[in-house]
Amino acid sequence: MSYLNCTGSFLCGCVLFEGWIFSSIIRTRILLGLFSTMHLLALWIVNAVLFLVIANIVPGIEIRDFGTALWLALLWGCISITIRPILLLLTLPVTILTLGLFTFVVNGFLFWLLSQMVSGFRVTSFGSALLGAFLFSLLGWAFGRTFRKSGES
Repeated sequence: MSYLNCTGSFLCGCVLFEGWIFSSIIRTRILLGLFSTMHLLALWIVNAVLFLVIANIVPGIEIRDFGTALWLALLWGCISITIRPILLLLTLPVTILTLGLFTFVVNGFLFWLLSQMVSGFRVTSFGSALLGAFLFSLLGWAFGRTFRKSGES
């Protein structure tokens, strides 16, 4: 496998998967070639559906249509592998003092930042962004476990 193919697989996998909880596991599996293209596509669609579910659950979060949700899933992956690690490193002292709870604030900020980047996605308050990011992490974790269990059996 050439470097270009390895990098392409790495970027596609990280972009198409939500990446908060399972990012290192996913990166490893992608680099080792353990994920098929169909599996990554399914994860991308699941993340888009998660955005739509969260928009229906959390007041103050609105998504125009499924196409917008697909863009959100794509950009969420990009933000998760680029901006989020930098923010977590910069806020490490506060995160340690709060025993990791400040990570929720960072995730909420990134959720709000995403609403500023995508025109069909609106978050009315930081509280909505915080709750939406928390639910996205929780539901993404649950679906990630489901995908892992179905792939292992």
